[in-house]
Amino acid sequence: MFYRVQTFSRTQILQEFQIKCQSLAANKNRGFKEEFEELNEVGKYLPTRAGDSETNREKNRYPSILPYDHCRVRLSVQNSHLQSDYVNANFVPGGGSERDFICTQGPLQSTMADFWRMVWEQNVRIIVMVTALKYKDIVRKTN
Repeated sequence: MFYRVQTFSRTQILQEFQIKCQSLAANKNRGFKEEFEELNEVGKYLPTRAGDSETNREKNRYPSILPYDHCRVRLSVQNSHLQSDYVNANFVPGGGSERDFICTQGPLQSTMADFWRMVWEQNVRIIVMVTALKYKDIVRKTN
């Protein structure tokens, strides 16, 4: 049995994307808002025991945003202290594998060393910040 894989040109893909975006933007961005609301349900059933454990709670910038146990980044254990493997970060697929990217919260002062240890241990080469430069009414100035 043969299955034919349908391919599309870059132009066709861009045209479809533009049509989809226009559709979502109609009625004051109603479609975008609806899709965003659907994200509230994504991952709710996945366990987050490591991030919610009493010893790790203080390591989370946002207590309601925890890494999923099945794909969290594990640091090497330091000095036989089992809880030293925790950082609030998850591996995320990007096309090549299940571990193409790492998503994490901005480190707290108390977790800065863990953040840089993760960067070192995972051989991270590029760091991208995708958030506003404002936190608790403090605006970070850029050069």
